[in-house]
Amino acid sequence: MFSLRRRKKLNTVKFIAYMVLSFSVILYQQFYPKSASRILLSIHSAVAPITFVTRQPSLAVENILSGLSLYFNAIEENKVLRQENEKLREFHKQSLVFIAENRDLRYMMNMAEYVEYDTVLASVYLDSSNLYANSFIIDLGSKDGIKTGFAALTAEGLVGRVLEVDENFSRVLLIDDYNASIPVRILETGVQGLIKGKNNHNFLTLITKEVGSEVKEGQHVVSSSVQGLFDDGIPVGIVSSVTEDEIEISPYANLNRVNKVLIVKR
Repeated sequence: MFSLRRRKKLNTVKFIAYMVLSFSVILYQQFYPKSASRILLSIHSAVAPITFVTRQPSLAVENILSGLSLYFNAIEENKVLRQENEKLREFHKQSLVFIAENRDLRYMMNMAEYVEYDTVLASVYLDSSNLYANSFIIDLGSKDGIKTGFAALTAEGLVGRVLEVDENFSRVLLIDDYNASIPVRILETGVQGLIKGKNNHNFLTLITKEVGSEVKEGQHVVSSSVQGLFDDGIPVGIVSSVTEDEIEISPYANLNRVNKVLIVKR
């Protein structure tokens, strides 16, 4: 308590002394301006180094804090830029997907113009929980007029036929499944045969009694209406290899990437 009162008195004395000194300097400057200027300059010169030295730690702290602020701001801005860049990349990917889908849809619509019967567009859902190695589910069923045996096409050509039909969904068996059997003909010669699957998306087997000179590499294979199952002339593939034991066909359609199909209603 005593020290607090003493400190207050000391501060009061300091304040009074400061006011008296300031008033005295002002009066002295009025009567002796040149001498007062020299005295003030001397005082400033004497105090300046002390002020400079005492100011350095404060400046150093300010510089450090300013640098840290810039550093953390840069980190935050970089984080925001990375997030925006990721969003742009994702948007670009989606745009490419939409462009590809629109292109395929245009091609399929063009394909539909050359098919004799009505067609309907269906979306594809993959399904591995079935007895068939290569098949998929479409979002159309009996309520949409889908029946077993209907052909499934993409913009590139034949991919399969409807195997099972439910009210709202149907299963399509791909042409490369072991259980698949598709009537076809060689476009250039008219040779008839059957396409059998090999559980290989890249190769099919052509079975025909006319193996030899009438079937050559590079010839085109299309669907045949000889059994009344498919439209005639749907692109299937191209002869890629002819040997004494086997005729291999490379399908036109990319059987690894089927997102939408045209179902041909007969």
